[in-house]
Amino acid sequence: MIPAVFRRLCPDCDEDLVTHGDACASCLPRSRVWKVRELLRQYEEFFRACVGSAPWSVQRTWAKRVLLRESFAMLAPTGVGKTAFGMVTSLFHRARGWGRSYIILPTVLLVRQVKADLEVYAARARESGLLDAEPRIVAYWGGMK
Repeated sequence: MIPAVFRRLCPDCDEDLVTHGDACASCLPRSRVWKVRELLRQYEEFFRACVGSAPWSVQRTWAKRVLLRESFAMLAPTGVGKTAFGMVTSLFHRARGWGRSYIILPTVLLVRQVKADLEVYAARARESGLLDAEPRIVAYWGGMK
């Protein structure tokens, strides 16, 4: 196979990337890509503990973007797992100490469902030892007293 050379496209050292070669071997151990791989492995373990199954490929793609701290929109049909991804990701952020998460939802019914599911996911993550303390889960909707 003929190797392709991508000039100055290494995300870490700005050197050439070469397919089927050892390009960027000097930066791979400390590479941002390798760090995200490890974080993704931890995220997948966390997801499995919370949901009970591995994330789907589209959820892994979204996770990579989140772990790279990229801004993006999740456009997918109903039932693909956007809400589950958002819930697990918010708990993962809490577990890593990365701060608060806000989930904005369109209906009261969905707010109540997400709150209940978050509490279940948090309990599962704590049982697995992946979440050290009980997160504060607060839900609010219009017309609430």
